Amino acid sequence: MRDPKPFTSKEMAEILENKKLLNSPVVLILGGRSGALYRSSLFFELVQKFCDPDFSKLPRFEQFGHLLSRFTQEYFSPSDIHHILRTSFEKSKITEADYCLAELIKQGHFEEIIYTGYDDGVEIALNHVEMQENWDFEVKFSYRNLFEPTRIPIRLIKVFGDFPKRDYDSLREIKKSDADHEHYIALQRILAGDLLVVGTDEKWDKHLLEAIPWEGKVGKIWFVNEDEHAVEKIDAYIHQRPYFCLSGREGQYSNFMKDLYYQLYRVAPFNIQLGRDILDKLDKLSEQIAKLFQYVSTEPPSWQKKSEANQNDSKEVDEPPVA
Repeated sequence: MRDPKPFTSKEMAEILENKKLLNSPVVLILGGRSGALYRSSLFFELVQKFCDPDFSKLPRFEQFGHLLSRFTQEYFSPSDIHHILRTSFEKSKITEADYCLAELIKQGHFEEIIYTGYDDGVEIALNHVEMQENWDFEVKFSYRNLFEPTRIPIRLIKVFGDFPKRDYDSLREIKKSDADHEHYIALQRILAGDLLVVGTDEKWDKHLLEAIPWEGKVGKIWFVNEDEHAVEKIDAYIHQRPYFCLSGREGQYSNFMKDLYYQLYRVAPFNIQLGRDILDKLDKLSEQIAKLFQYVSTEPPSWQKKSEANQNDSKEVDEPPVA
């Protein structure tokens, strides 16, 4: 195995900035360890019940690999798999790292984003930074028809499908048959460029990794992964392509995205949706305060009412009877 050169998020930020200036952005691949399923405690709890031995004490990325070995049609029916996915996604939330990712896309650092998860977290994060689907970005729900021209510069490619649309490939295959050859070649053209590969899992993303070309005119690969041995497991897929690696805690999707954004902009991303929620609450509070002031200005206070009542009573006592 080759010994990859290490890199930092600061160096990656400089690369992305230079690529943006040259109008040649890096292709971003978001693997199985960057999505909502990997973050879902419910998924781990549900599938762990069917595993023996108990893997719960292993690092999360190792647990994920063991659970995926069971999360197949060999052990579960398609309806069971759908139920587990639906339950796992119920409490999923957009994270700060997702907002950082969305802002990086909005600022033009990525135009081709390949996502291997089933959830719609990336789309929701993009909506929250005021990017509209089919206007600011396009979503492809398969690796097919990538050769079709588009006037929208940013494209999110969900290679294994989409759970909300109930159209996903539970086997996560990328077919190379004659019928799929044109689609496969179009995907490989994208994968031949410079790649930033974040959070891939050798089991979840196996078929996508196998599709990465390594002969001919190919670009560099920057691997980001929390598993310090991830590159050893992936090296066989990329052969002689030049590649670099950032692993360990800094290579975790959440840490990397937040640090990358900070290196580029030196601030935390503004959560537009949260800002809207705060403004809505402030508007409601302002309305309530206005109503309160209106009530106070038109309705005399209780002490004034009592004083006036006492004065009226005293007048009735002091006034002489009418002759």
